[in-house]
Amino acid sequence: MPRWMRIARGMIGTGLTFAGGLGGLAGTAAVLGWAVGELTPFEIGQVTARVSVVAFILGVGFSGALALVARRQAFTALSVKLVATMGGVGGLLYYLFCLVMAGYRAWDLQSAIGNLVLLVTLGAGAAVATLLVARQARGTVDEDSMDDLHSPSAAALREGDAMPPSYGQRSVHTPVPTPVPTYTH
Repeated sequence: MPRWMRIARGMIGTGLTFAGGLGGLAGTAAVLGWAVGELTPFEIGQVTARVSVVAFILGVGFSGALALVARRQAFTALSVKLVATMGGVGGLLYYLFCLVMAGYRAWDLQSAIGNLVLLVTLGAGAAVATLLVARQARGTVDEDSMDDLHSPSAAALREGDAMPPSYGQRSVHTPVPTPVPTYTH
């Protein structure tokens, strides 16, 4: 698979992970809001859907930024600290976007600080969770760790193994049949 396709697949997967994780947290919080009488069932769906869509977009953006920043590093070499920082910066950028759009009119100082802490923490947490899930998935099925058929170790025979036929040639251990002449009159 070409590198750009793996990156695109990773970006979409990260977006879906962010959407599922943060959408699930938002849905849980919305259900708690419904339990205390603050939200209606329709508003639970609205909150969950909005957060999921925004989280998907942020996840795709985060993954693209990570691909650019860490393009020369191996996947296993990415530090949790770097990924958490980038996720926190993503949460901060989203906070600033919300603040510019309408937050400065709708939020008092306590709400603004609470939203800042919440979004930065959720961004960093979602980024680290995505990295850990991806590492776990990569550890179970690692395409790069499979034996290369052309490597010397894959070509070496263990003691007692028969020589396999190669590209249509007969093995050394297989007797070659002698052609039987046929006579026609």
